[in-house]
Amino acid sequence: MEGRPTRVFICEGSAIARAQLADLIGKQPGLRLVGSAAEPITAAEAQRRQVDVLLVGEGSPGKAQARAAAGRGIAVLALGESGPSPVARPAARSQAELAEYGRLLAERLKAASRSAGAATALPAGRPPPPGRPGAYPGRIVFIGASTGGTEAIKEVLLGLPAQMPPVLMVQHMPEMFTPSFAKRLDDLCALHVKEAEQGERLHGGTVYLAPGHSHLSISRHGGGYVCELARSEPVNRHRPSVDVLFRSAAAEVGAAAIGVLLTGMGKDGAEGLLRMKHAGAWTIAQDQRSCVVYGMPREAVALGAAREVLPLNAIATHVMQRLASPLHTD
Repeated sequence: MEGRPTRVFICEGSAIARAQLADLIGKQPGLRLVGSAAEPITAAEAQRRQVDVLLVGEGSPGKAQARAAAGRGIAVLALGESGPSPVARPAARSQAELAEYGRLLAERLKAASRSAGAATALPAGRPPPPGRPGAYPGRIVFIGASTGGTEAIKEVLLGLPAQMPPVLMVQHMPEMFTPSFAKRLDDLCALHVKEAEQGERLHGGTVYLAPGHSHLSISRHGGGYVCELARSEPVNRHRPSVDVLFRSAAAEVGAAAIGVLLTGMGKDGAEGLLRMKHAGAWTIAQDQRSCVVYGMPREAVALGAAREVLPLNAIATHVMQRLASPLHTD
């Protein structure tokens, strides 16, 4: 409902941290603290309390509980470096720094709530067909995202089976966070998720995340493909850049590629998605309703780069349907 505050429940083992977080959340407009506890509550209990976001610390929900919460439209943010969608812990700092931390925390909580709500408010697509060993030879999936992308990427990857062609991915994120982001996705998803390494050969069933310090692209090598990392100048003010990845997809993979551009501010990835389309790839942009920020996908749509514009919760299904179809030709 319009103007409804984001309802937050804190699950944190430290009574001091719970009190500090409760104080910070209580000072933020648009947030409402609906409870706190030392142990994680169940998804059913969170739904009964009409929780929008679970903010969890020590003893954060495991894979099954995180999936259960997400399935009920409840976002999960974790304090520290583990668990779904981590945020930094509040540390001993000045009042001015705590106030800024509270403001940034509020933005993360609201963004997570919008992302989870947009996904569950839309009709669910039929589940993707199961993967097969050796399926989809020669195919590669490329994903790019920025603001709101951590939740959007998780939504897409949770809908994909373990037996997939390689997936390469750029999420705009500082380098100190990409290792924990990859580990968290690896814990949650059927696919193996890892940071890409220079010269690493691509294998099916694996998602390669660009490390926060380098552009990620691919090149042909010995009958297959390998990851290429470069600490060259930022593109569209970003390193890693989605455009760098998508341009390499157009040049090296062509019509065997699938490109997916998710929520994000700015225009990074739009021009690269257009190059992929011109090379014969199937291209998908997230729709405005399900985006946290409709910037990058909007630019792609304006350029005519997207063959499909889809709600977030339909993207995984359409990727699987496209992989099971003959290569697209104009």
